[in-house]
Amino acid sequence: MRGFTLIELLVVIVIIGLLAGIGIASFQGSIQKGNDAKRISDATSIMDAVDRYYLDHNAFPLPATAGNFATNCSDTPTHEDINTVLAPLVTEGYLEKIPSDSKGYWPYCYMYQAPANYVHCADSTSHGALLIIATEASAFSTGTEYALVGESGSEHRYCIYSKF
Repeated sequence: MRGFTLIELLVVIVIIGLLAGIGIASFQGSIQKGNDAKRISDATSIMDAVDRYYLDHNAFPLPATAGNFATNCSDTPTHEDINTVLAPLVTEGYLEKIPSDSKGYWPYCYMYQAPANYVHCADSTSHGALLIIATEASAFSTGTEYALVGESGSEHRYCIYSKF
């Protein structure tokens, strides 16, 4: 008799399933890390543009009510629109456009505040503006990588400050 027994076929199917599961989990982690790298790059670009705007105008782009948050979260309608508040960065050539998170819902969106006074961002009152982002894949150690400072109570939310 030639061929494979039912047990042999089941063992092969289980092994293939395990390998596929490991591959999918690894792929998902890579997607999250890629999304996080884009978030950090976008946030750094925004804050660099805010700093250059400040150097030219001696003021930060401000929400209609100073100190309010401006965001591009689709599910936080009580905050001002970040595209409106930071529009001068685009119209004056500091940024090509205001970046947005690919997920676009809380907490995966960008929150801008000027003047900075958010109590959960350590030392925020000594900076003129801040941007808060969230990451998916991993928590960075506080205050080291990308100048991200962890927000109180969350390993995956970070405050990025203006230089002024």
